[in-house]
Amino acid sequence: LTLTFSGYAPDEIVQIAQLMARKKRLVVDDAACDVLGSEAARLLALPSEEGTMLDVAGNGRYARNIVDACKIERARRLYRAAPQPQDLDQLVRTDPSVHRINVDDMQRALIRLRPTT
Repeated sequence: LTLTFSGYAPDEIVQIAQLMARKKRLVVDDAACDVLGSEAARLLALPSEEGTMLDVAGNGRYARNIVDACKIERARRLYRAAPQPQDLDQLVRTDPSVHRINVDDMQRALIRLRPTT
């Protein structure tokens, strides 16, 4: 028995990602969400044997995987900016927004998880 689910719209992918991020206590910049929505729309417009490339990516699972990849990309960015714990403390005091998932984090995550045919 195979269950088939209809795919999500790009705005639904963004909503799922935002929900997953909140559950992980992550904050995603609005601009980063816009980038995700644009990529989901691009994937939805690309046909594949499985329907669309968004289907290949995994639809809702894709949103969860993107959030996980963004968390890793954010950690890499923060480590490059502040390799020592005291450096990170200073960075956060100077700019608390550094903890947010930003556009660069999102773009790097999307590139890492770009589906292939």
